[in-house]
Amino acid sequence: RGDRTNQLNLKPLDPKQWIDFQNSNGNFHVFLPYNYALSTRQYPVLYMHGNFELSDMQQIAQLKASMVDSYQIPELIIAFIPGKNMDKISENMNLIEEKYRVREDFRFKALLSYKDSVVVNSLSQIEKEMLRVLIFSNAAITTGHAQEWGLLDKKNVFDRTLLYLSQPSEGSFYKGYADSHVLLRDLEVSHEYRVREGEGTLNGFLQEFSEILNFTFEGYHK
Repeated sequence: RGDRTNQLNLKPLDPKQWIDFQNSNGNFHVFLPYNYALSTRQYPVLYMHGNFELSDMQQIAQLKASMVDSYQIPELIIAFIPGKNMDKISENMNLIEEKYRVREDFRFKALLSYKDSVVVNSLSQIEKEMLRVLIFSNAAITTGHAQEWGLLDKKNVFDRTLLYLSQPSEGSFYKGYADSHVLLRDLEVSHEYRVREGEGTLNGFLQEFSEILNFTFEGYHK
């Protein structure tokens, strides 16, 4: 297929929508909806967790803004939260929700764990009715996750949380994702499982991101 990233419609960012701050947990980067400061409206949120360069975040925010402008999705807050593992995921989510107008209902919250984020021994941080959508895209999922998927299932997390797994065909964790897919299927956990071509570059992720956003909004409204 070749690299189609340059064909994406990436809208220039409004600096007023981009907020950076830090605390003892690390650096946070938040992309707010257009005209956020002119309303009192609350918004859905997509938390993004993993190894993002600033330029990566900006391209992701640009793609999201373009989809909003073309009426493909409604507005939402995108919050890039720090850390390579999930040990402070709940604390970081609470911080964002205290600072910004996030819709309170868990049905309007999603988490995307991306490249180089460490998932092993971290899934136990996810609780029932904490998130509506849980997405793993080239995050470090290994074959040793059998017990952790089972623990989430025993906590009934997947009764209300939709799961999306995506891994590049030449990625380092292809086998871990494939084994997780089989294990989840055996547990009768409904989930989306995608394999995209390539080695897991940002370009490939951006090509899939619009599909991820559509899946997320479908989840918000189910």
